[in-house]
Amino acid sequence: MIDAAIARVLLEASLRVCFVAFAVAAVLKLARVESSAVRHAAWASVVIAMLLMPLLPYVLPSFELPGRSSVAVTVAALPDDLPYVGDVVLTDTVAEGAPSVPGTAAATTVAPSASMFAGMPLWLVAAIAIYAIGLGMLLIRWLMAARFIAKLRRRSMPIATSVPVNVYECALAATPITVGAIQPWIVLPTEWKTWSAAKLAGVLAHERAHVDRHDPLFALVAYVNRCIFWFHPLAWWLERKLAATAEDAADDAGAKAMGQEREYAEVLVEMAEIVRRHGGRVAWQGVGVDGNGLLSKRIDRLLSGDVFREVSRMKKVLIALVCVAAVFIAVACRPHVAPAPLKPDPKVTAELETNRAVAARFEAVRTMTKEEAEALEAKVAQNPEDLESRSTLLAFYRGKGSSLVGTERAVAARRAHALWLIEHHPEAVETASALLAPTLGLADSVGYAAGRKLWLAHLEKGNLPSAAYSNAVSFLQIADLQGAEKIVLKARALEPNEVRWTYRLGTVYAMALTGTHGSLFGASTLMLPDPKEADNAFAKSVRAQLDASKDATLLASCGGEVVRIANVGPARESALREPFMKMGRGLIERAVTLEPASPYIVYAALRQRDMDIQAKVIPISRDKKVPAERFAAVTAMPDGERFPLLAWFADHAYMNGESADYYRHDTATAKGEFDLARQFASDLIALAPKYRASPDWSSDVFRAHVTLGLVALRNGDAREAVAEMKAAGTVPPSPAFSTGGQYNKLAETLLQNGERESVATFYDRIGELMASVAGIYGTGSAGTLGQGLYADAAKSIRAGFMPRFYQQHMAPQAAPNPFAK
Repeated sequence: MIDAAIARVLLEASLRVCFVAFAVAAVLKLARVESSAVRHAAWASVVIAMLLMPLLPYVLPSFELPGRSSVAVTVAALPDDLPYVGDVVLTDTVAEGAPSVPGTAAATTVAPSASMFAGMPLWLVAAIAIYAIGLGMLLIRWLMAARFIAKLRRRSMPIATSVPVNVYECALAATPITVGAIQPWIVLPTEWKTWSAAKLAGVLAHERAHVDRHDPLFALVAYVNRCIFWFHPLAWWLERKLAATAEDAADDAGAKAMGQEREYAEVLVEMAEIVRRHGGRVAWQGVGVDGNGLLSKRIDRLLSGDVFREVSRMKKVLIALVCVAAVFIAVACRPHVAPAPLKPDPKVTAELETNRAVAARFEAVRTMTKEEAEALEAKVAQNPEDLESRSTLLAFYRGKGSSLVGTERAVAARRAHALWLIEHHPEAVETASALLAPTLGLADSVGYAAGRKLWLAHLEKGNLPSAAYSNAVSFLQIADLQGAEKIVLKARALEPNEVRWTYRLGTVYAMALTGTHGSLFGASTLMLPDPKEADNAFAKSVRAQLDASKDATLLASCGGEVVRIANVGPARESALREPFMKMGRGLIERAVTLEPASPYIVYAALRQRDMDIQAKVIPISRDKKVPAERFAAVTAMPDGERFPLLAWFADHAYMNGESADYYRHDTATAKGEFDLARQFASDLIALAPKYRASPDWSSDVFRAHVTLGLVALRNGDAREAVAEMKAAGTVPPSPAFSTGGQYNKLAETLLQNGERESVATFYDRIGELMASVAGIYGTGSAGTLGQGLYADAAKSIRAGFMPRFYQQHMAPQAAPNPFAK
């Protein structure tokens, strides 16, 4: 598409070739080169360089001139006691735990306008139009010349001469000319028979010199260059200069053939007079003895004695090297030009505004008065379908309202809204957040029993939206795992192709096997497992079902959830962890035996392996030993034992460094931890060829390169960070691929530093790698959503817009979440 980018490329090429032309002119002047053949070759190289200049920057290596500022790492650090390295934000201005708005997960890119010139300034459109007109006129002239040459060829008759070149005669030719860019041939006027032997020898020597040097081809190249750069005076000057030096070099050959410069000069005068009488040589794309004008200069040169001067081989080599060096320098030197800042995506901006509005609404709950709550209750009474107001009231009664109106009244009010939502909108997002959890001091056994009754009534009716079944499972698994099982089985029967119901069933069964109940606030607040609950009738029936089951996905999902329960919440620090881990491993191993190639089975096995790895890594990472001692302790392990741990060690060391730098401002400790992270990552890269068969090889190598890139950023080396980011993207796909938690920090910091295409390519590659994981969870899963998310991020960057997550991180701080603990 003809647009501003192409105009910029032509302009840059025009400026660069000026430097090349100046350098060549300087060396010819300083070296006092008089040889026409050498001068012709030098200027021919300039013409070729100008013609190729728009493409050469994409072929030749480049280096940036000084001017790039050092990298300012503004990413926020995570505490050093986190057991897992998760996603972090770019700046400390992003709210933690801000509520999200449903339906904002998929990235949307503003598509460029379908019109070629839409949004372009009028002056640019006019410039493009003028350029197109000039180019078109010159191309038409070239086509007319080509047509006439074809006519000349048809009317020419071959003649026999002593030169090993095709020679013809034609009545259309006024003077001798050489035409044909690919297969040159000489055309003589029909009067050649009346010439003396010396004159014929001089003319043929002149034309043969054009053929030997491929002057018609270079003339065509120069003309094409003038067509493309017709607006540039240098293109016109180069075409004329190339023609003049070609004639001078051919004159040298002609004069040598005749033996007398003065006699050859007389031939030039005679030919020029013939051209004057006939009004031209008739062929525009040929070269001939009349020389395209400049007759007086050519005669003066012949009579000055410069014809027989030779140039030494050393000087020719020097001139050639200078020409090559001038082209390389002109192409490779890139002044540092800060790219235009990425623009906010209007679609994402609108969604962020909605998020801020939601956050502001919940922030208002923190200051809501009893009277305001009563007014909102009256509003809901008038319009029961006002789900937004109901959601606000639920938040009020969970928090501040309990002290303002009394616990008993707050529980009753919350119960009324929750039960109404379950009955009338079982599929709504507000219903999912209205759970009547009998844990964490939020007990409402009466409300929970009523809610359970409503959910089971919905189940009897059937044909609910999928979201309603999901809400029901989340509600019932709090205190009625058997009821949750019924809901999941019903949903799985209605949607047999949705594998997520098997995963939900695995979660319910895992909670039964461990005697664990969920809560309103998710996995991190699971209650301490109760051995009595793990031995009740339902748990025993679950064990019996699993013992007889051949459903590998169910076994893997249940085993994976048991492993997770063993490593989060109270169970992690209790004596129950190892029995749970053994139980989870057993289920996963059975699944692997049944379907060893299933992507989800592989993923579940690696998830269990990750938990084992973390159990080994965390104690060492929290060790107060100096980095050198920790590194020595790790490197003392056998290679096979050390390799799967190194990516985790590198992550934790880097996070320790961030914590020291960000929270304690301890730069010395931070530097030691960053160096340790680099050592661990480098050790992994060195061992990687030896353990290529490791199932999570791609993930580990990816994370190691990301860590090295982040350390490079800490050292102010953006170029090295980009190289490591590119290396991370070269890992092969794997069904167990995982990015870890640091990659986005690397990419987004580089975006802040002005990188564009390299980051876009990196996101493209992550999308491709996520495609190998997409089969694990099916449609709408993290794999498929991630695949599209990163592809859209790359498109946004190339269109000049911020990717969704980058814009979210860079957005002004939103109001805090009232539910954040």
